[in-house]
Amino acid sequence: MAATSFIDGVLNLLRQDTLPYTLIGGLAVIVLVSWVSYLNDPLRSIPGPFWARWGPAWLVYWARDGSMHRKMIDMHEKYGKLVRTAPNEVSFSNPEYLKVVYGAGSDFYKSDWYSVWQGRRKWDLFGERSEAIHRAQRRLVSQIYSLSNMKKLEPYVDTATTMFLNKLKDMAGKEMNMTKWAQLYAFDVIGEVTFSKTFGFLEAGEDIHGAFTLIDNSLRSAAWVGYVPWVYWANVRLAPIIGNRLGVLGRQNGLLILAAKAIKERKERGSDHQDVLDQFFQVQKEKPEFDDICITSMVASNIFAGSDSTSITLSAFIYHIIKNPQYRARLVAEIDEAAKVNNVKHGEIFPMDVANNMPYLQACLHEAIRCHPAVGMNLGRVAPPQGVEIDGVYIPGGTVVGANAWVVHQHKETFGEDADKFRPDRWLEEPERVSQMKRAFFSFGAGSRFCIGKNIAWLELSKMAPSLFHDFEIELVNPDASLQEIAMSVTVAMAKLDQLPTEVLLVIIGLVQSNRDFLAFSRTSRSFHNITKNELPLRRKYRRIRIKENTDFDKAFNILISILRRPQLGDFVRHIEFDQAPRTYINYEINSIGLKELKDEDSERLRIAVQNAGFTGEYAENVINMALQPSFLLSEHSGTVHNQLRPAWVAQALTALLVSVSPYLETMTASQIMPNFTVYNYGGTTEDIIRFPLEKVLIETNAHPEGKPYLQNLRSVDILPHQGDFWEDERTYHEVDIFGMISLINQLPSMEQIGIDGAIEDENGLQDLVPSASNISRIRINHSNFETWFLSPLINSYGCGSPDGSYASFNPRTFLKAMLSHKATLEILHIDADSVCDFIDMGEYNDHWQVDRDEKEQAPSHIEPQGLWERTGSLRDFSALTQLNIGIGILLFLTLGTQGMETENPDCSPSFDEVVLADSLPDTLESLVIIGYEKGVRQDFDKIVEQFMADKDTKLPNLKHVSGVEEMIERAPKVDYPDEESEPWWEEEEWSEYEY
Repeated sequence: MAATSFIDGVLNLLRQDTLPYTLIGGLAVIVLVSWVSYLNDPLRSIPGPFWARWGPAWLVYWARDGSMHRKMIDMHEKYGKLVRTAPNEVSFSNPEYLKVVYGAGSDFYKSDWYSVWQGRRKWDLFGERSEAIHRAQRRLVSQIYSLSNMKKLEPYVDTATTMFLNKLKDMAGKEMNMTKWAQLYAFDVIGEVTFSKTFGFLEAGEDIHGAFTLIDNSLRSAAWVGYVPWVYWANVRLAPIIGNRLGVLGRQNGLLILAAKAIKERKERGSDHQDVLDQFFQVQKEKPEFDDICITSMVASNIFAGSDSTSITLSAFIYHIIKNPQYRARLVAEIDEAAKVNNVKHGEIFPMDVANNMPYLQACLHEAIRCHPAVGMNLGRVAPPQGVEIDGVYIPGGTVVGANAWVVHQHKETFGEDADKFRPDRWLEEPERVSQMKRAFFSFGAGSRFCIGKNIAWLELSKMAPSLFHDFEIELVNPDASLQEIAMSVTVAMAKLDQLPTEVLLVIIGLVQSNRDFLAFSRTSRSFHNITKNELPLRRKYRRIRIKENTDFDKAFNILISILRRPQLGDFVRHIEFDQAPRTYINYEINSIGLKELKDEDSERLRIAVQNAGFTGEYAENVINMALQPSFLLSEHSGTVHNQLRPAWVAQALTALLVSVSPYLETMTASQIMPNFTVYNYGGTTEDIIRFPLEKVLIETNAHPEGKPYLQNLRSVDILPHQGDFWEDERTYHEVDIFGMISLINQLPSMEQIGIDGAIEDENGLQDLVPSASNISRIRINHSNFETWFLSPLINSYGCGSPDGSYASFNPRTFLKAMLSHKATLEILHIDADSVCDFIDMGEYNDHWQVDRDEKEQAPSHIEPQGLWERTGSLRDFSALTQLNIGIGILLFLTLGTQGMETENPDCSPSFDEVVLADSLPDTLESLVIIGYEKGVRQDFDKIVEQFMADKDTKLPNLKHVSGVEEMIERAPKVDYPDEESEPWWEEEEWSEYEY
């Protein structure tokens, strides 16, 4: 018993003593084996994460997390061009080696990562690892997916695209998840293209078949299970017990069931459409090995790849475009121009041929796909037995080598130092550089295994993208969120109003007269609402400013100070009326009595504003003094000349300062800004004149408009005739130095219209009216007391007419020559001057008149623009004209054209016998109002009009409105100078009251 206890004790002691040695020995063996393994590891020189040497665990983690694309970018930034990602796997970033690994004829083949994607299916173009089998399979269906065949399927894409755009119209102004709707759209496109019937996703507005969940689960599970394929096969064998817990069987089971159901319905329904499924059936007739199982597999692949990847790309495209307004503006401009040239109306879908010829659109699509490829995993290929050298490093045969599109597309040597930024212009650089980038474009794979559905994806994107931005404005609800953070939650609003830049929206807002309309506009979209939500009270206060009566001066001054305190208030000013005409030039007399008091900071703001308006030195001090004048002094219209002119000085100073702080000023109503004709009758030289403040601002800006922060948007000026001592209410008939006034504004960049109630003839200043680029879109002349030789250079230079009172000759031929300056821009023409029409052409004066030309044409001989009298053309040349209101006589003259109006006897009118009115009007014409035509009075007129009414529908398809044929429209009455009892023929527009 004792011996046994002793032996047991010794054995226990031995056990206790050898345990540490056993552990140490075991650890040493592990270290030794690891060290030997490391020394024999052919990939040990390639850097990478520590755990990558021992297994794919870290790949499984990031693939399951859905962040593999970002992680791979980080890994390459940290470790370089080559990164070891698993014990037997290497990732490369240099696009030069794409052809080596993925190119046609390469000895590389797909890794076992793809076996999970193929599963148990015998037909899978993406998952098939055997190059020979893949080549045979692809050969059967490649023609169906060719670009030429895809173009035949455009009508099916158009059907789904129209449904999508109609849904957006229904949701205009509401928040929506664009990624979700893009996927609904992509699903229904695949349905139309494959089965000639959508899946009904767009109509329902949701995933009614649960396909989204199936695809999402399949993508996430296959991505990580591919690194441990045994997990997939274990799941397959245990599926009867555990089901599809990993989600990995969705692609093999759920989508196949959905595809089989759709195929069955298509067969039962029948169709004469040449859709993809019908073409599959045609292949099956010729190649029986392409059986129903193969067709079902191909259809499932269409649904799986065609819906998810296209929706991702479309969402990324929209996101990047609306995040970069400078690119959106350029893209929309190209879209609008292409729509105009190709007659694509709003609500219509852009043809693919049109989209393919839009270089900036294609650049934006390429850039969106480059920045956000649909696939974020490495596409592994097994190196051939002889191995391969990549970036100077030998990689042995059997190693899995792969590239990630996200990594390749940020290769700076290929795509530029800003490769991580969205910049479409990189695709418009020199051809050699673009070719290099296209060779590195990896979003659809490369070589013989590139995505077979590339053409259908490009078809969808090329049609949807321009159609979407042609009709809609899309904005991010949270502009600061990333694409991943917001999943493309956006607000959609109908274009075109909200499609415009903010500064243009402000201009449009300024034109809205009714508060009801204003509120309606503000509800059209979030961006419009953000601009206008606080504007209503400010708009009423600042939109229109008047400086006319004594009580207006203080109000205008207070508005000026408010704007100086808050400069953004100046953005609301759209119209200024100035009505204090100076009678003569005289030096300003400083007055320091009763000046308005200002705080120091406001005084400094006023001084800076005066400087910004261009006033300097002593004159700047005078302008400050003018602005501070007390209102009681401005009511004195008697006494010294200085006191009589003080209101004009003050009004001009306030107007000039308000103009300088109102960048979006559009219209101005102004009385004579300088004394009538004084420039030419002044005793000294024009340099000696102490000009009025507004006059100085206009002279300087008109001479050098570039770079000025004001008067850039002024487009219309109404000139008020001078208020004389007689006919105080009939100011229509008082003189205005129209040429002097025009010389102050005729070079401003946005000017479109000058309106005047009346003007007198005077050649002074005509020499200053040089022709300029035309913005003129409307010309209206009722009467003119300008002789045509005097009016025509004026129209040629600025397109301005004068509806005044007395009889004067109106020569249509000379007038037409002058109007030809504006033939590309004139949209609306109103001429009611038949009663004063005279065919004598002062531009072709001859001896028949027995009047000396030099004497008669002394004024026009030095002011007529070069080539005015030699111009030729007719009314048909006016390519922008849409509305024409015109007397019957002048209409026929203008249709003859300048050459058709030539006659041997200048006193005789030309013949209208050969006139075919429908052939003589521009194709753009939409409305024609004929004035003064009375049926039965002149047979030649009746014949022309009857033929026109018979021809107009076929020859002028845009002409929707014609009046003045069945019922005569009276000409404007002749107007004589009034006597003391007569009422003015031109009523002043009643001014609405201020609301401050």
